[in-house]
Amino acid sequence: MGDNTKDTIGKKLKIFRHSEGLSQDKLAIKLGITRRTLSLIETGNTKASTSFIRKMKLAFPFSDLSWLTGQEVAETQAQYGDTIE
Repeated sequence: MGDNTKDTIGKKLKIFRHSEGLSQDKLAIKLGITRRTLSLIETGNTKASTSFIRKMKLAFPFSDLSWLTGQEVAETQAQYGDTIE
């Protein structure tokens, strides 16, 4: 399993996805990523990249995504750098 930051973001992402009534497949299509990438983020096996965060903001412009864009994400990016999806 990944570090605590990735785990936390992944858990919150899964809760958010369920609250929107979306399956992994439907959210992945909406974001233009693979279901596998989404699954890896949700399980904490990879971090949410800057690209992923931008896609979430574009897909859900009226949702409170502060849990995804807060300090914990910035710290993870500083430690690991950005990833390409």
